[in-house]
Amino acid sequence: MAIIVGDVSGHGREALGRAAHMHYTLRAYVEMGLEPRAALKLAGRVLGADEDDLFTTVAVAVHDAAAGTLTYATAGHPAPVLLGPGAQEPLTRCASPALGWGVTTGRRQTTVPFPEGARACFFTDGVTEARVQDELLGRDRLGRMLDELGPDAGAQELLESVQRQAPAVHDDMAACIVAATSGALVPELRTEELEVDPRQIGAGQAEQFLNACGVSPVETEAIMAEAGEIASEAGAALLRVEIDGVEARATATGPAPGRPELQQA
Repeated sequence: MAIIVGDVSGHGREALGRAAHMHYTLRAYVEMGLEPRAALKLAGRVLGADEDDLFTTVAVAVHDAAAGTLTYATAGHPAPVLLGPGAQEPLTRCASPALGWGVTTGRRQTTVPFPEGARACFFTDGVTEARVQDELLGRDRLGRMLDELGPDAGAQELLESVQRQAPAVHDDMAACIVAATSGALVPELRTEELEVDPRQIGAGQAEQFLNACGVSPVETEAIMAEAGEIASEAGAALLRVEIDGVEARATATGPAPGRPELQQA
């Protein structure tokens, strides 16, 4: 099952048309079998920079019930709040930029355990930026609110709860809550991915990402050298880190090949 939650800048007819275009574009890419990160990367390349200065922040995710996993990628958009078995805080280092800024996006992807009983709340920033007294609602308070509402609460109940506590809402609010009703408990293995080109490697982004994932300095140095060689030949390298508890294991490979029919889209 795929989940797409996004937000287009601006208001009115132009923003509504852009939202519909982005929705159907990303849906088509995911239905063709692309992973969330690849769908965002392709959308960013095909759509390019928007002449009307509108941009889109979006989260794309795929829930694999059989594997008990949730894979998501974001472009200028907040990561989902995770609750229940295997819940983890998002790693935001080297996050991908929004669509429509005219820069490469779709560089980051995360896969987390999502067994029976796990929940994920995708939302727009209008939710967390609602004001409670003199403060923004914020991500932590949103998570506590979800926990207090209980496992059967839906998005409508959540938004109504936000409006009761934060009467000063100045932006559109949208939320989508996904609950796993099946799937065995799997080891708490999180996978983080980042695609980097030679310039980004030279600027230290790859090293920052590996450090944030908890990769040891010795392994980081070796992976950096390997990624540099791959990127110099292939134009980019894909860093993949598997985090199991306190241990983080990293690999560097060439970027996933694109589909010829999509390259010409």
